[in-house]
Amino acid sequence: MFTTAGGSWCVRLAPDAVTVTTGEPDADATVSGDPVDVLLWLWRRGGAGNLSTTGDAALIAVLHDLMAKPTL
Repeated sequence: MFTTAGGSWCVRLAPDAVTVTTGEPDADATVSGDPVDVLLWLWRRGGAGNLSTTGDAALIAVLHDLMAKPTL
């Protein structure tokens, strides 16, 4: 899940798909921060220094790694 001052988005990873929904509170991992910082990190244009994370760090790493191909 990603949370910012403007809202929250739940990202679900499956072997053949990624789905994004809004406002689902139950997540195995969360990345939170200023909207700009979250987007810069997600698109691999900035570090995680201004973000906070909770939950399964391995899931966060998997999502971040998945973004490598479409954002390079």
